[in-house]
Amino acid sequence: MENLIKLQSAHVNQHITKGDKGDWKIEENQTNKYIGTLPGRLNHNEVFEILDMARECELEAFQIGIDFGKKEQRILSKVQTDNYENRIRAAIKENERLSDALDNLTSKK
Repeated sequence: MENLIKLQSAHVNQHITKGDKGDWKIEENQTNKYIGTLPGRLNHNEVFEILDMARECELEAFQIGIDFGKKEQRILSKVQTDNYENRIRAAIKENERLSDALDNLTSKK
């Protein structure tokens, strides 16, 4: 969860030492903080295809999280509205009961 959306602005590096290809390192653009690794045997195109797919999945997951939060907020709002409506109905009933009791008291005099 900590790395969510960081791939959108990440870069990859591969170090080659004496002809030996090292793993691809995925890092944040601004901080160069390590995000992940891809095997060194992958070529440039494969790395960017994987990274593009991961970015798409990351955006989908982010949107799912946003949609879930909005749905939860709507449900909570509905529950709160129902609670307020129930309290208002109960207050109206109590007001009517007290009004009737007052009418009964004043009409007996």
